[in-house]
Amino acid sequence: MNHISHRSRHKRTTGLLAALALALCFAISGVSPAFAADQAPASVAVPVKVCFEGLGMPIETFTVEMSGDGLDQPLKEEVTLSVQKKTGETSFDLGDMTVGIYEYTIRQIPGKTRDVTYDTREYTCYVMVNADGSVEQKVINKEDPSDKPDPLVFVNSYKDTYGVKGDPPVRIKKVITGKEPETDEDFVFIMEPISNTAGLENNPMPEGYGDGPVEVTVTGEGEVEIGAILFTEEGVYEYQVREEKGRVPGYSYDDAVYQVTYTVTRNGASEKLECTRQILKNGREPIAGEYCVFDNMYKAGPGERFRRAVETGDPLVMVPVTVLMILCIGVGTVIITRRRKEE
Repeated sequence: MNHISHRSRHKRTTGLLAALALALCFAISGVSPAFAADQAPASVAVPVKVCFEGLGMPIETFTVEMSGDGLDQPLKEEVTLSVQKKTGETSFDLGDMTVGIYEYTIRQIPGKTRDVTYDTREYTCYVMVNADGSVEQKVINKEDPSDKPDPLVFVNSYKDTYGVKGDPPVRIKKVITGKEPETDEDFVFIMEPISNTAGLENNPMPEGYGDGPVEVTVTGEGEVEIGAILFTEEGVYEYQVREEKGRVPGYSYDDAVYQVTYTVTRNGASEKLECTRQILKNGREPIAGEYCVFDNMYKAGPGERFRRAVETGDPLVMVPVTVLMILCIGVGTVIITRRRKEE
């Protein structure tokens, strides 16, 4: 819907010098004025178009302002229009105007919508009303005279940095099989970017981790969730999740590698980004659940088994140990006795 509000003030153009100066402007621009003493007023409207480029853009209201440039002429002060469309056309209605040349400034007032880049160019609009009732217009960019759009167009752009989050996020689960370890050890997991088809130098990473690999720790058995990834470009993004091999005695570490692939596409109807995720274990086995599971086998070494048996009083271990101690004492006693006899 287009809305036009304005405050107008019409005055007949006076001053031969001002008229000649503006006529010269039209002459330079390729427009030849004609004057008549008596002429019926001509109805004048200045067309304006607003464009909104980009995918996934929101509905936006744009405002364009037209104001007089201080000459003794009909003015439209603080004229505004709003185009509540992705692309819209409207016009400034200047009403009935008599013979003369009139000058205005037209600019778009920048809005505050996130991710929209507003067209900030300002244009001078010359309107000439001829004696025969015809109307001629010329629009010239104030900073670039070669820019003479017909009709006047403001082009705004939108980049969807809201994007879409890779959901669900990557979750890692640590499972320990075998003997129950006496203490909980720290296990380190790495999620690193591999490639993308979006042409980006770096894959987007989970929020708060920057551009490099993500490192998380699970203590003992448990799980951890790596933050969601925000995607703002269409493409296929690949990541790898693996366990860092540790050096804790008794553990065998899981050497599985999970390939996490996010495919980001744009919905043709809503123009919004959408995301799907696939996880393959070792590049071939699809994961139906939501976890990258790492299974570590724990097998206690001889030293630890003995220490635990002593602490718990396990008879299967303590009886042989007791017998061994008695034998050692007996052998020691025999050796000492023989040495004394020899002396």
